[in-house]
Amino acid sequence: MEIQKNPCNECSYIIETLKKIDKMQKEAVISEQQECVTCQNSLITFSNNTIPLLIGLRCGGVLTGNIGATTNSTSYFKVEAIRCDRYITLRLLSLENETLSATPYTLTIDGECICYIQCFEPISTTPCNLNSL
Repeated sequence: MEIQKNPCNECSYIIETLKKIDKMQKEAVISEQQECVTCQNSLITFSNNTIPLLIGLRCGGVLTGNIGATTNSTSYFKVEAIRCDRYITLRLLSLENETLSATPYTLTIDGECICYIQCFEPISTTPCNLNSL
C-alpha cells in the first residue's frame, strides 16, 4: 500500500520562513551582546532581536496562549526553536500599553497546524543590563 502525500505537506514554506526568522533572531542576540541604547553606545549598533508573529491556524482562528495561570492571553509570539522541521516552540509576548514584551512562558505547536503567519516590526525583548555598562 502506497502512502499518498499531502501536497500541502510537501511545501514547507511557512516552516522555512520560521527557521529564517529563528536564525535572524539568534544572530541578533549574539551581535547585541545584551547592550542597551545609551550615550556610551551608538543607536546604529543596537539591534532588535524579535520578530513578533501572529499565527493563523488551519482549523480557523488565531493561535492564542495563556500567560501563566491567569485569564490573560496573547496572540503574539516569538519563535524560540524548531525541532524535526515540524514542532515550533514559541515564547508568548505580552501586550501592555501598546508595547510587546517577552513573558517567561512558552508553548509548542505542530507546524502542520499553521495556515499563515503575520510578521510585525522587529522589537527588542532582551532586558537592558545597565550593570554591565
